[in-house]
Amino acid sequence: MLGLVVVVALLPARQCWAADITLSVQVLAQDGQVDVTVSNSGSDTAPDVKVEVAVAGKRYPSQSVGDLPAGEEVKRDIKITAPQKPGSYPILTWVHYTNDDQRMSHVHATYLDHEQAKRLASRPALRRAQLREYGYLTAFYDKRHRFTLLLPEEITIVDQKEIDGGTRCRLKNSRLALSSKYTIYGVLENLDDGGAHSSRIVNSRLSTKKVVKAKSLFSAEVLAAFALVFLVVAYVLFRRATKDPNVVPAPRDVALVRWSFSIFTVATLFFIFQTAYVVPDWFLVNFNALDFRPLNEIYPKVGEWTWRILRTVISRFYLEGGDYDLFAIWVLDPLFIYVVVANYFTLRYVSKPEAGTDKYWHLAKSVLTLPTMFSRKRELHWSKYCKVAVLTLLVKIFYVPLLCSWAINNIFHQRSLIANFSLDWMKIHGFFIAGLILIDVAIFAFGYLVELPQLDNQIKSVEPTLFGWVVCLACYPPFNSFSFSAYEHTLMGADHTPTFGFWRYWALAMVAMLWFFYAWATVALGVRSSNLTNRGIVDSGPYAYVRHPAYIAKTMLWAVSAMFMGDRNFWMCIGLFLTYGARAWTEERHLSRDPDYLKYRQKVPYRFIPWVW
Repeated sequence: MLGLVVVVALLPARQCWAADITLSVQVLAQDGQVDVTVSNSGSDTAPDVKVEVAVAGKRYPSQSVGDLPAGEEVKRDIKITAPQKPGSYPILTWVHYTNDDQRMSHVHATYLDHEQAKRLASRPALRRAQLREYGYLTAFYDKRHRFTLLLPEEITIVDQKEIDGGTRCRLKNSRLALSSKYTIYGVLENLDDGGAHSSRIVNSRLSTKKVVKAKSLFSAEVLAAFALVFLVVAYVLFRRATKDPNVVPAPRDVALVRWSFSIFTVATLFFIFQTAYVVPDWFLVNFNALDFRPLNEIYPKVGEWTWRILRTVISRFYLEGGDYDLFAIWVLDPLFIYVVVANYFTLRYVSKPEAGTDKYWHLAKSVLTLPTMFSRKRELHWSKYCKVAVLTLLVKIFYVPLLCSWAINNIFHQRSLIANFSLDWMKIHGFFIAGLILIDVAIFAFGYLVELPQLDNQIKSVEPTLFGWVVCLACYPPFNSFSFSAYEHTLMGADHTPTFGFWRYWALAMVAMLWFFYAWATVALGVRSSNLTNRGIVDSGPYAYVRHPAYIAKTMLWAVSAMFMGDRNFWMCIGLFLTYGARAWTEERHLSRDPDYLKYRQKVPYRFIPWVW
């Protein structure tokens, strides 16, 4: 496992950068002609640009523009046939171009007023949409008229369902490697052949986010197959290893069951990682802020807060962005390959788990005896080791992707700082602090990934209370996006003015020193680093003087930033002090169940400040 972490950290960046291309379209209709002007306001050239229009049900051949440099525009005149009937007609325009070897398109809709032009009185409505690979778009319109949804050609409708007053479309994004923002159009046209043709055009926004997980070697279907097959394998191996209840399972059998069960567990978790997007997709399509407004009658702003919290937490199930993408790119595939290919040998010859005390064996036994609930035997197994194993998995599920992504991101950041390094005070300060943060997150990432008896860092117990979990997770995304919102108010109603000159440099030096103290605490914990767990008591480094050196360092550097640099306000610091104070209290209550920690408390009586507090 250590080799896996080192390889992931040292490999060159495997990222593909799309060009910055931002196209806009202007369309002017004249008798028998449509003038299309395409502008590129991005910073990169748009290659192989082509323009195509459709009017009155007829699509005209595309006009080639060629490459369109940044900051330039080009005009194309397209001859069209005038409609037979008078009225207003939609002009549908597509602009095609290439980005990152992918064909992309930009759409536009406007009116062609032909003789007795008149707008349709009924007005359709489009909701905004956001897609990964799939997503939903809802359109409301008068169904007595014909409705057309104008989308970029890389976005297709794979299914649609009639709803009250409109249609809900399931969309598919075929450009998973790119993030894009589009303007889309809804066109409503009358079906009355007796009078003049009339139409109404509305627009909305649609955005796509690149799906990093789509680049994995293992699709969701493959992971599901692995999970199912190795669950059966684990069950067969377990029944064979425990067929005689009076005989302790042999080490080889324990390792085999643990190995097959670990493949089932990791494959299941990675399958969920790739498919959990369906939860926010469904929620965000079916609910919005208006649905929660009635809760405001219970107490002011309860509805707004409920919607904000639910939207933030449920949107996290997209499992993407800065907290997950680098894990998906760098760690998911190597980790799964390691579990399948090499984990048996680690279990058999390195960690050597024993059936009596290994928490993961007990968890496997609990899961694999579930079928007995449907028989007369009812041999369902549960023990204190099972509880620790379940809580340990929850800790790892939350923190492993987060810390791995942070560690890899900080490696890239450090490379960038090295490439642009100079003997400038601010650059030296930034480089120093970035290095300390990299040390901190890398050690924690390793700690969450690796448990070995040789390292004496196996998890003995996990925080058992809901309050302990709440105050800890409140400090991490997505919860910290709203957990400190109550404190986002300035003292005395005025923003604090940053300090300049000598005192600002003094504050920067203090922040650097406190970051050093914080990283020193992490180095002292070493391979035992992780939240919510007891992996053995550490009494070296700063822990020889205070019991919570990391918390006091972090809260003090926030206080210094607030006072001298205006980075945070007074009430935010108070909220952070309260939260980290609660974390320290819950940790001590948890760890005090360990006799070694009680001895440590006698040896080091100070929680935060040596010889004072």
